[in-house]
Amino acid sequence: MTSHLDNSSSLLQPVNQHQLPVRKGSWFKKLTKKQSKMNEDTADEEEPRSLPALPPSIGSSRASVDISENVGSSPNTASASASASASTSTSTSTSSHHHHHHHHSHSHNHNHNHEKDGNHIVRSASVSESSSSSSRKGSVVYACRCCGTLITYPADISKVKCSMCSTVFIFKKSSNDSSISSSKNIEELSPSPLSYSALKYAIEECKKSLNPQATSHSIFKPLEEYLYRSFSSYDCLNYSFRNQKSETKLSYSSSGLDQVQLKKFYKLLLSLPSKRPFYALLCASNDLLLRPTKFSEPAETYWLLILLEIPTLRTSLLLKDNSYSQEIKSVSYEILKRVIGFLGYSDKKTKQYLCHWFSRLTPDEFTEKVNLINLYINFQLNRCISLELKNNPANNYNSSAHLTDADDNPGFKDDRPSSSQSGNSSYRLWNFSTINGKQKQNNEIKIKLYRYGNDWHLRTAGRFMAILFSSNIYYNTGKQKIPCSTFYNTLVDYVSIKQDFDAWQFNCGAYNKGLETNENGDASVQSVINYLHSASTTSIYGIGSPLSPTSTRMKPTFTFCQYPCLISLGAKISVLEYEAKRQMERKAEEAFISSISRKVPIDVNFKIRVRREHISNDSLRCIQQHPNDLRKSLRVEFINEPGIDAGGLKKEWFLLLSKELFNPDKGLFTYNETSCLGWFSISPIENDEMYYLVGVVLGLAIYNSTILDLQFPRAFYKKLLGNTNVGLDDFIELYPEAGKNLKKILHYHKNDDLKSLELYFEVTFRDIFGAIHTRELIPNGSKIQVTFENKIEYINKYLLFYLDEIIKTQADAFKRGFDQVIGGNALSLFTAEEIELILIGDDSKFGDKFLNVDILKVVSKYQGGLTENSKLVLWFWEYVETLNYKQQKKLLLFITGSDRLPATGIQSLNFKITLLNGSKSRFPVAHTCFNELCIYNYDLKQDFYNKLDFAVNESEGFGIK
Repeated sequence: MTSHLDNSSSLLQPVNQHQLPVRKGSWFKKLTKKQSKMNEDTADEEEPRSLPALPPSIGSSRASVDISENVGSSPNTASASASASASTSTSTSTSSHHHHHHHHSHSHNHNHNHEKDGNHIVRSASVSESSSSSSRKGSVVYACRCCGTLITYPADISKVKCSMCSTVFIFKKSSNDSSISSSKNIEELSPSPLSYSALKYAIEECKKSLNPQATSHSIFKPLEEYLYRSFSSYDCLNYSFRNQKSETKLSYSSSGLDQVQLKKFYKLLLSLPSKRPFYALLCASNDLLLRPTKFSEPAETYWLLILLEIPTLRTSLLLKDNSYSQEIKSVSYEILKRVIGFLGYSDKKTKQYLCHWFSRLTPDEFTEKVNLINLYINFQLNRCISLELKNNPANNYNSSAHLTDADDNPGFKDDRPSSSQSGNSSYRLWNFSTINGKQKQNNEIKIKLYRYGNDWHLRTAGRFMAILFSSNIYYNTGKQKIPCSTFYNTLVDYVSIKQDFDAWQFNCGAYNKGLETNENGDASVQSVINYLHSASTTSIYGIGSPLSPTSTRMKPTFTFCQYPCLISLGAKISVLEYEAKRQMERKAEEAFISSISRKVPIDVNFKIRVRREHISNDSLRCIQQHPNDLRKSLRVEFINEPGIDAGGLKKEWFLLLSKELFNPDKGLFTYNETSCLGWFSISPIENDEMYYLVGVVLGLAIYNSTILDLQFPRAFYKKLLGNTNVGLDDFIELYPEAGKNLKKILHYHKNDDLKSLELYFEVTFRDIFGAIHTRELIPNGSKIQVTFENKIEYINKYLLFYLDEIIKTQADAFKRGFDQVIGGNALSLFTAEEIELILIGDDSKFGDKFLNVDILKVVSKYQGGLTENSKLVLWFWEYVETLNYKQQKKLLLFITGSDRLPATGIQSLNFKITLLNGSKSRFPVAHTCFNELCIYNYDLKQDFYNKLDFAVNESEGFGIK
């Protein structure tokens, strides 16, 4: 694993993918001859790249010399002073993945941002000409294909080394390269493509030379050399492990990689008594990654997919997993971080192919990839958390109590997660609940933006996870392979996500977007508010602002909000509430300053006064009269009914209004008899105001954390987000029978079969009044018959018509109302699945039950003298456990006003049980506004159960049926 620059990689020429894998008989002899030939050819150039010297024992604690030079080295980055006219920053040395000491110094090297993700320009010091680059005629800017760092170098040099990730890029071949390439024996120098059968044969050949005195290491020495040469050759590796059925032409349907054969190859290799052959494979792979060759086409990324399947990559991230030696884990980590980097920074065309290839994996294989990347992200965040704990005096941090000082140990022994659970699991390297015996709140431990904002490991992991997330959506025309919650990374909950959100908006230039003038057009009022906010906003994360023109800290190059698939639903909701609160405060400031200048009173709440019998019209009137108050705190009053809104009246207003708006008799939505799901009504009468009201109500429900009883398909929530990516599966969910017929059309392969259906590019439908209408899907569509050649176009036009065009007016008004309430950038963090979960709650089963009673016990609070060990409390939990799924939902509806759990789970439910003074003959009472059950001091368990049963099953509204 030598790190010097040489030209030996040019010896590896393209090989025919159908070439025989092994030359039997004299295989090892020819291999030795090839290696000798390579050494002779390169002797006059530089020291040859040979197999790294292995330590006496693979299991020893000391890595070899070659590894210590490249793996886990501490950074030594220094910043050169740049003149005022300089457009680039200069880095004087490379840095590995351990950058604890100089994390802050890195941030000062990013003087300019040229890309959306904030990549910075670095001039590589590994190039000898860099010191005199100012005298060159020109310079070239190149984006590192591993970490994204922009490198500037003189145009006349042939090699450059990225100072951030140490990857070497060769741009021009030297004269020596061309002379070697013209050698007559160049074909013989190229290793043959790898396969499971080739490895099996090679192992058998090694065993034939068995010597009673020989050690396992010496027996498999030829295998080491074979694997090292093969895995250090791009041309060999990229044509290896091909599926026999794979097409020679590049295809979206398959990468052509034989996953079964590849896994058998690694498994057989790891089963050998000596791990040196596998270690040689790792060293060769890392050498190849340090000196990559081709990336211009998707077909040139096969070798990266082969390396991604190495079994020890995941083990390299686990501290207490001692299945493999420290040397193997160290090099495996180096391979993992570079493979993630190269795949994450693939070009657009390659990413499209990767998305299709990953979408063809089985759910288990796909989940394994997601968990690996999440585990890698946890590995990086664990170091940030250790620094946060160590540098915060309030935590009374003791490094030896948590992990060995990683700053003084550049190896990989003490900064890995200590669990073997999956990447998206909730394991912790530290005990966050107690630090040195003192109780801590989880939210007190927050990773600051400057700790990770310029970490290229996290940036590349986020980009690669975005590819996987897109693959999940690509699957089966919009249907997800795995739930989006599988992508959540639990350690991101320990990131200061609000600061991250602000930095993301600032990077996008959206922080003050749309806020230049207030609603009254008073520029002087707005200038005061903008001045105050510009100071507080930029001071949060130390970036430059008009108030601090000398600030030197630059924008972060990475934020988690760039990759929202990593952020849990609870964290996203907190961001949504944060943005809404900030907008509300801004509106309050505007109103306050305006009221002072105009001498008019202000109302800090959004008040809705309605009559029960006219709830829709009264609600619409209040919303239209106060369009700028929708983000204020909501207060509801029912006219001629005494009561103070502590939350209960608000819940009742949502319940009654949504029940009326979504009633089929209202005519706004129609419901399919088969799916029982609703969709926008097809009506000749425009009713934009009512659809606008529906959008506002849904926005207010999210803003006020209220669960609604809605029956709509996933496409409905995609409309909320402005997502036009609706497909056949969305249509089938809404219209099952018609959707299945469309799917049958896809399976027709003969024109005669399609023509017998007599389908044309036109549709016939009924509106809500029963009138029949006919529309052409394309110009002159009534005369164009559906054939095998145009059936895809027909289906796409059909879906577009029913899911978009015919209901466009209604959907636009609906979206406009929703955006009036929830119109910020935080909404873009959510998927349609998450928005649906927030609006309608969670009704998934816990086993054969609805409630996880154990968790509910933990989050419950007791009042009126009750404790968790009180007789009545124990009786209540016994009662809950005896109920079935439907009965538990009824109980929850009685106590909270909803039969669904919050989107973030039962652990976020504020549940109370209160003891009241009064007659024991009374029935239990529920305060839905507080999620509170009030009971009396009953003497008998059965008497308590009977009264609670009656209250749950016979109550309606605020009384008995």
